[in-house]
Parts: sequence; C-alpha cells; structure tokens
Amino acid sequence: MTDQPELLVPTEADAAADGAPTVDRVATPRGVLAWVGLVLVLAALDGLPGTVAALVVGVIVLARLPRRWIGLTGVAALVAVPAVVVAGGVPTEAGVSPAFVIRSMWPHHLAFVGLALVCTAAVLELLPSLRALRVAAVVHDDERDPTHRAPFGSWAAWLCWSVTAVVAVGLLVASVAVLRA
Repeated sequence: MTDQPELLVPTEADAAADGAPTVDRVATPRGVLAWVGLVLVLAALDGLPGTVAALVVGVIVLARLPRRWIGLTGVAALVAVPAVVVAGGVPTEAGVSPAFVIRSMWPHHLAFVGLALVCTAAVLELLPSLRALRVAAVVHDDERDPTHRAPFGSWAAWLCWSVTAVVAVGLLVASVAVLRA
C-alpha cells in the first residue's frame, strides 16, 4: 500500500445518482484554440470561402455528427469543381487563355475548400492514434536508424531557419507576382 490517498473521480453513474445532469464536453480549450487557428489560416488564404470551410468543421464537431462528414463534404466540393467548369462552358482551343481561368473563381474556391476539409478530416482522424502513441511513449530512435532520421536533422538550427525563411519569402514574392499579373 502507498501512503498517498486514493483519488476518486466521479463517474456518470455518480452524477446521475446525485440528480445532476451530465453533459460531455464537446471541445477542450486546446481544441477551441486549434479551431480558431484553423479559421484564421483558412480566412487568410481564401477569405470568405475559407472561413465557411472552418465553420463547416465547427458545426460538424459541435453537432456531434460523424467526423467523416467533414471529409465527405470536402470530397463533394472537389467533385463539384469539374461540374462548375463545364457549366461555365468549356472553351475551344483558341479560347484557352488567362481570361478563361480568371472569369470565375468558383472552381478555385471549391478546390481550396475541398482540400482544406479533406486535410482537416485526415488530421482529426489521425489525432487519436497519435495521442495514443505519445501516451504509450512509442518513440523511434531516429539517430540509430538512418531510414527514419529527419531529412535535415544534421543541419544546424540557424541553417534550417534560414532555408525556411528563404522559402517563405520566395512564396510571398511569387504570390505577389501572380496577383499583379
């Protein structure tokens, strides 16, 4: 026996016996913060359509609907992309130009929303198994096995940050150039 007192955690049966209704938490503060981050990132990347995609995730989670509906909604948006292009009229070979691409942003927004929802569904699907691995302390010793080593793990931290900064600046410059074209 140990000298420490036993911790008693009330169960649903205990709460029901007390007459107090029990309500399972839908989201943790950490989950809410992650969702707000998702809203901010998707809104910054695609404006209103990105915000709507994040709201779809929030509604499905808060309504306690099956999480696979997030992925199914994303797949539906991706399937709608060719239909929207065809509905807008497929141009002849001579009519293919940047004007054809920018005449309607609906296909672009649908593709973005679809990919955002499918990726979010994949992350939500993987979270429980990743948490279980972390709790079980299943860690692969990367240094001993070169096939599992981080690709740039031998680089100095300042070099990794420098390469990341150069890539980020390059993406920003490319994005500005595309928007000005």
